[in-house]
Amino acid sequence: MEDKHSTKGLSLSRTIYCGLLRPEHDGQDVTLCGWVQRLRDKIALFPRTPGVYLTKDREGRVLYVGKARDLRARVSSYFQDSAGLLNSRGPRIEHMAALVEDIDFLECETEVDALLKESRLIKDIQPPYNEQLKDDKTFPYLEITTADNFPGVYVTR
Repeated sequence: MEDKHSTKGLSLSRTIYCGLLRPEHDGQDVTLCGWVQRLRDKIALFPRTPGVYLTKDREGRVLYVGKARDLRARVSSYFQDSAGLLNSRGPRIEHMAALVEDIDFLECETEVDALLKESRLIKDIQPPYNEQLKDDKTFPYLEITTADNFPGVYVTR
C-alpha cells in the first residue's frame, strides 16, 4: 500500500510494512516484516533497566536519543503492530520509526543518570528528531546557600 505524506517540509514516499510506513529504499528489495522482526529480536535482548537508547538510520547516523525507565518496554513500543504511532505520537515520530535500521542502548544506574546522559548526548550529537535540549543551556539546578545568616535557595544553571 503506497502513501504520500508530508511532515515539516519532508515529502515522503512510503510503503506500509507491518503497520509502519517505511520510506522507499532506492529500489532495494526489503522483506516486508523482516526489517521489523530483526529490530524486535534485538530489542528483546535489551535489559529492563533505566538507560538511554539511540535509534540509527541505515548509514549509522543517530536519528533520536531517548531515555527509559525500562529500556526494553520503551523501545519495543515503537515497533508493536498495535503501536499506532501516527495517532499516538504524530507523523514525525512515525516517520522516524520507519527510518530506524539499528538501535543501541547505554544502561544507567538510575533514571536521573539516564536523564543527564540523554541531555549530554542530545547536545553533543544533535539528532534530527530530538527537538528539545539542542541549545547550549544546561539543566537548572537549585543552589542552597548555607554560609549566610539566612540560607537562600536559588535557581541556577
